[in-house]
Amino acid sequence: MIILIYSYMKKVKEKKIVNIMIDIKILISPKYFSINLVGHAQYNPGNDIVCASVSTLTETFVRLLSLKGCLDSNLIKESGVVTLMGETDESIYSYLEFVTTGYSGLADSYPDNVRLEVIDERKD
Repeated sequence: MIILIYSYMKKVKEKKIVNIMIDIKILISPKYFSINLVGHAQYNPGNDIVCASVSTLTETFVRLLSLKGCLDSNLIKESGVVTLMGETDESIYSYLEFVTTGYSGLADSYPDNVRLEVIDERKD
């Protein structure tokens, strides 16, 4: 089963903490994975193609997992932070490859707006 958490960013002294970029961290191990996305791209607020691209990749990944039957149907969607964690198998690896490749392309094209860190423990 995959656990999916969407939550609001924390507030400090009545001011919202807003990252000026999207920070994506992916961990892939032989049995588990986690993806954590924090922040907003701030490429062009109100018409942000970078943020929309990250959201589209993430929603497609979630949809693939849902179609495979790996997600709980009671999901709560909010803004600011997305965390996905779950067990892996061969089909999940291909979905992870898809979403990681997409995030990597965005990080390469928009380095001021997207930062990606991938730790793949399967290669050790």
